Amino acid sequence: MQHMDALYRTALRLARNPKDAEDLVQEAYYRAFRSYHQFQPGSNFRA
Repeated sequence: MQHMDALYRTALRLARNPKDAEDLVQEAYYRAFRSYHQFQPGSNFRA
């Protein structure tokens, strides 16, 4: 997955615990998947 490393690094900085960081990444991807239908081409996916 394209943004996984950057997202994990950010989550690890916030959580300061690898397991919690993994949970944060999983939750972020889950929410992104659920909201994919709202994505507008040309917008910033990373935002």
